[in-house]
Amino acid sequence: MILVVNSIFLIIGILLTFQLVMTFVANLVGHSAISFMKLTYVCNPQTIHDRLINRLFYAIYGIPLYFYTRFMVRYTYLKARLLFFIWSIAFFFVSFIFIAMYGIFIEWFERVL
Repeated sequence: MILVVNSIFLIIGILLTFQLVMTFVANLVGHSAISFMKLTYVCNPQTIHDRLINRLFYAIYGIPLYFYTRFMVRYTYLKARLLFFIWSIAFFFVSFIFIAMYGIFIEWFERVL
């Protein structure tokens, strides 16, 4: 049972790490990083392989890409970059809170079993 819970949290942690790294890269590089992210998306997927690549695209790049494009559409460039930076700081804090909760939950779960 503990192995299943650890595996689930490990997968979530890996995906969260990808999201954090791509958020950092998008803050550092900007629009070039977002353009690079969009290169991996397959428009009109025909095969199962293409659909799988699109699922992985959203798992790896989904959150930072969504917020970056949302801010860029709604605000001017400088204001959007500033808002994305502020959002990134909040995203880092939420992620670290999740990681801390994961550690506390695993410690509690091991004591119960």
